[in-house]
Amino acid sequence: MQPNRRVPNKLGKALVDAGLLDEEGINRVLDQQQHTPGRFGDVALRLGLVAEEDMLKILSEQLHVPLVNLSQYSMDPDVVRMIPESHARTYRAIALEVAADSVVVGMSDPSDLNALDVLAQVLPLPLSPVLVASESLNRIHNLYYSNDAEIEKVAQRIEVESSDRSAPKRVELKLQNQQGASAADAPTSRMVDLLFERAVRLGASDIHIEPDEEVLRIRTRVDGVLHERVMTQRSIAPVLASRLKTMAGLDVAEVRMPQDGSFSLNVSDRELDVRLSTMPIQDGESIVMRLLDQSKGLLSLEILGMPEKLTTRFRHQVKRPHGMVLVTGPTGSGKTTTIYAALNERNNPGEKIITVEDPVEYKLPRVNQVEINPQIGLDFNAVLRSVLRQDPDVILIGEIRDEESMDMGLRSAMTGHLVFSTLHTNDAVSTVSRMIEMGGQGYLLAATLKLVVAQRLVRRVCPHCQKKQVLEPYEQEWIDLVFKEEDIVQAFLKGGGCASCEHTGYRGRIGIFEVIEIDHELKEDLNREDMNAFEQHVRANKNYHSLIDGAKELLLTGATSVEEVMRVMDDVSL
Repeated sequence: MQPNRRVPNKLGKALVDAGLLDEEGINRVLDQQQHTPGRFGDVALRLGLVAEEDMLKILSEQLHVPLVNLSQYSMDPDVVRMIPESHARTYRAIALEVAADSVVVGMSDPSDLNALDVLAQVLPLPLSPVLVASESLNRIHNLYYSNDAEIEKVAQRIEVESSDRSAPKRVELKLQNQQGASAADAPTSRMVDLLFERAVRLGASDIHIEPDEEVLRIRTRVDGVLHERVMTQRSIAPVLASRLKTMAGLDVAEVRMPQDGSFSLNVSDRELDVRLSTMPIQDGESIVMRLLDQSKGLLSLEILGMPEKLTTRFRHQVKRPHGMVLVTGPTGSGKTTTIYAALNERNNPGEKIITVEDPVEYKLPRVNQVEINPQIGLDFNAVLRSVLRQDPDVILIGEIRDEESMDMGLRSAMTGHLVFSTLHTNDAVSTVSRMIEMGGQGYLLAATLKLVVAQRLVRRVCPHCQKKQVLEPYEQEWIDLVFKEEDIVQAFLKGGGCASCEHTGYRGRIGIFEVIEIDHELKEDLNREDMNAFEQHVRANKNYHSLIDGAKELLLTGATSVEEVMRVMDDVSL
């Protein structure tokens, strides 16, 4: 006589109806549940009775919740961190995207009402659940949340294994070069993977590996600022350097001279191009890696933070048939991103675009991109001399570096081409003065220059820990100078630091922009090369929008903090 059994739940019945599970399978699941409690679906998967893909389809139909493949998502670290790690792991969830009026959240069990309630309390918008595979969810959790503990564990393993090798460093490096890998290759490879996973999770643009006398410093640049992690396993530095140099196709044995290389890798479905640079320092080799995420789409001008009134004027100028548009600012101010956004405005089948870059940072569809290589004589000027024979409509000169590249750019703009380029200057007004100092002729500038944009990038105040800022005396003094007699009715904001922003108080960046359109009056000043009159007329123009104007707007809206604006604009005249 068969013993009485519990009736399977709705999922079990649905699996039977779909022909995915028979009565024997149901009995095995119910038997297992008596010994090891668990949800019906989880137990069925653990016993290998049902494929996860089939079960997810049934669950999706039962719960009337969309089924999402996480591998098709380009994850945004800022969105992911909207749900703290403890909540994400406890309630098996991941924030996927911010829609118009909700946050789309992937869950392994969207029917868990308690989880839905808890998650709704930590999100700024209503929650819109979707169903995701549990295995994929684990992978995304490990990628986008802290892996510091595993990094420490792997570093200790490398240290133990590498300490067994007692041969002199020179012999050791020679053997590594011959064999292509060190004795600690397996854990070293895992260490490299973890470093890249951590960098992607943080949204880092660079990784710095710097051996010190007693420690190893691993620093990641996030939102323009370096964040340091100190590791006591100093001895792993040469092994780590060897592995990375091998990946970049460099000479592993060469430790006395700088080297440059590159490689590509996939980090959880994100395509990264890595530019690696080595340099000998007192305590070993410094390695810096620039991370270029090819999975990211091009940013629009609006997302960059350009105000609507400036965006309209910018778009008008970049759609002209010929002329020159310059974007200026210090290194790391977002010039390339703005230029790419402008190129995207012109990118269509009816026009040919050629870029000359050092290096090519992001691959653009339908655009002929040339990466210079000075080692073989392929420098900016050599390429520019050939570009015009390629019948382009739009040309990007990655950077105006000298009089020759400037002159070729100006003359290209004179002959019916729209030319984009960048220059390292503090503001838009000084850009024109700098070009004249470099040998630019006033009449050429007057005839070709259409728009000059200067910019800075400031970090956004984290929305999860923002609070009113109590200004330091020096900050109040700066505010008094900037706002002068204007009435400030609200307090300024800053971030207190939380798990969502890695306790920095900031998440993401936004641009501050200065825009000068070259009108008839300014052309006359350029023809005369009268820079005093040029500057006076720029500042008197009612449409002029300075960097200080942009900073004030962001401060008044609470987008950034006073200390952050002061950090990036200490070279801007008030």
